[in-house]
Amino acid sequence: MIFMDKYFGVPFSIGAMEMNNDCDKAPAFFSQLFKKKVEILATNKKDIDEIHDSIYLFAKKAFAGEVKAAEKRIFFGGTHDITAFIFKAFSEQNKKPKLLILDAHADCEDLLGSVSHEDFAKFLVRNKIVKKENIMIVGLRKVSKIEKIFLKRNMIKHFYYGEKTDVMLKAIKKFVSVGQIYLSFDVDMLNSEIMKATGYFPNGGFYQEETKKMLNLCVPVAKAIDIVEFNPIKANEKEKKLIKELFLF
Repeated sequence: MIFMDKYFGVPFSIGAMEMNNDCDKAPAFFSQLFKKKVEILATNKKDIDEIHDSIYLFAKKAFAGEVKAAEKRIFFGGTHDITAFIFKAFSEQNKKPKLLILDAHADCEDLLGSVSHEDFAKFLVRNKIVKKENIMIVGLRKVSKIEKIFLKRNMIKHFYYGEKTDVMLKAIKKFVSVGQIYLSFDVDMLNSEIMKATGYFPNGGFYQEETKKMLNLCVPVAKAIDIVEFNPIKANEKEKKLIKELFLF
């Protein structure tokens, strides 16, 4: 992470539906891990929709004003639902916002009420916050029938873990070559043998070397990044070191 970046923390796990409660401690942990000053959102809101509104306003302020070309906005979550509201603010500040998600899950389950970490991507598409052609999901390995139908009907670019890595890398390179890129990194895209410090980690996933190749393509060009679903209470020293090494640029 380069010197000019600005860092923000969104310490909420309410969207995890009791599956990853302690990931709200990640922003403070990341601040120490990367030795960065992090502006952390504080709110006394209890209702999930009000919390999401506060995340949106927090992100809107983070993206406001002139942003230098080499300067990124980096957000530490928190559960993956925070991406919906940070990206919403991002989309209002950029002419061609594009969302690249590295994740084991499609997060396109049916919307049954307030946005959660299981349906935020569908929320963004359904509400036309991101155009269908401007979203890509890479690393899928646990996808429901509902999600498969949604991805197919909306022709959303997506790749499963197990597909040829060189094909995925070429697709990522092409996707990030145009537009303003928002990268959302869910730690459960990593192989379950090397990353268990999260709420739900299906078998398989990418190891460090292939993950780094993906990040090498998208991090340098991304205008905004979030890292979500990491649970520092569960993490061992190897997992902490892994996260740091992945995002050292």
